[in-house]
Amino acid sequence: MNSMIEACPACGADRSVHLAAKPGRFLPYHGLELEVPEDLEVPECESCGERFWGPKELDAVEVALDAAYRAEMQRRAIELLAKLEAANISQRRLERVLQLSQGYLSKIRSKETPSVALLSELVLIAEEPEARLASLERFWSTPNRAKGRAKASA
Repeated sequence: MNSMIEACPACGADRSVHLAAKPGRFLPYHGLELEVPEDLEVPECESCGERFWGPKELDAVEVALDAAYRAEMQRRAIELLAKLEAANISQRRLERVLQLSQGYLSKIRSKETPSVALLSELVLIAEEPEARLASLERFWSTPNRAKGRAKASA
């Protein structure tokens, strides 16, 4: 802890708010609980533990949490892709069924941050790869043209 700042507005304890930089602080960020960098100093009350986020702290934590979020999303995607690869599901088949451009999943392995929707789809597919992919392939396949012609001529 660094120098004292002021009395705590939350609990009223006098001379208890200090700049604190420590591990173990977590904040929700886009649906994930991510750790605030341990070296980020934030005014915090020694008595009640309340933290006071000013514009400077919010800007710094936004940058740090965004980087952590992107890394975690990429880590999860890579883990799911490895699970699907172990189940003999080809990357090309996944890209085709999920309507992704060819090579997109390779970009995720190297630098691209996957969307929440894509990660959600990968989670569901990874639970039962063959059954889920077959279901998606059926859903997205072109309807039988003979059926379409029969309805049009009726």
